[in-house]
Amino acid sequence: MREKTRMPPGRIHVIPLGIDLKQFEGVEEKRQKARLFYGLPPDAFVAGIVGRLHPDKGHHYLLKAAGHLHRAGQPLHVLIVGEETRGGTGRYTASLQQTAGEQGIENLVHFHPYTEETALAYAALDVFVMASLGETYGMVTIEAMAAGLPVIGTNTGGTPELLGEGRYGMLIPPKDEKALAGALENMMNNPGRKQLGQAAQQYALSTFGYHLQCKAMEELLTGGSSTGAGI
Repeated sequence: MREKTRMPPGRIHVIPLGIDLKQFEGVEEKRQKARLFYGLPPDAFVAGIVGRLHPDKGHHYLLKAAGHLHRAGQPLHVLIVGEETRGGTGRYTASLQQTAGEQGIENLVHFHPYTEETALAYAALDVFVMASLGETYGMVTIEAMAAGLPVIGTNTGGTPELLGEGRYGMLIPPKDEKALAGALENMMNNPGRKQLGQAAQQYALSTFGYHLQCKAMEELLTGGSSTGAGI
C-alpha cells in the first residue's frame, strides 16, 4: 500500500484474517484415532499437506524429498489430504501417484480425499509442509500452527510472515526438493521439534483467532485505542 498508492501511512492498519481456532484444541489427544483413520503406522514419522491438489501447491516436491530420505535410509510417511479443483481432470493426482512409484515410496504415501474434519488430519501428522510455489495467505498453515505442528514452508508469498520469518517454523526455497529433504531430516532428528510446534500454536492462538479480527476491526471503526497488530 505504501509503495503502490498515495494512501497516508497513518491510515493503513494491518488486521490478520482470523479463523475459528477452537476446533484445533486438544488435537494431540486424537493422534491414535487419526493414525487409525488414515491407515498410518502408530510410530511412523509423518509429514503431510492438507488442501487442494494442484501443481502450484508443490505436492510433488514433498514426494521427491521423501524419495531422497528413503534412499538415505530414513523412511518418511507422507499423508496427502485433498482433492483436485472441482471439474479437474484427475491428471495431477495420477502424476503424484506416478511420482511416488518412481521414487519407490508408493507404500509410504497415503492419499485421502478432502474431509471437513480437518483437525483429524493435522492430528495424524508430525510436521506440516507448505510447499506452495506462492501462497498469499495460507489458511492451512495457520490451522497447522494452531494444531501445534511445526511447519516447513516455502520462503515466498505470505508464508514467511505467517511463520514469523522463521521463528515459528522452517523456511526453504520453493521448488527445491533437496532443501525440503534437509528440513524434513532436521525435523525428524530434532528433539526441539515439539517445542517449535508449541511456540507456533501459542502464536497462532494469540494472533489469528476470528474474534481477535472482529475486535480489532470494531476498535478501528469506532476509534478505539487498538487498531490491530501487524503480523
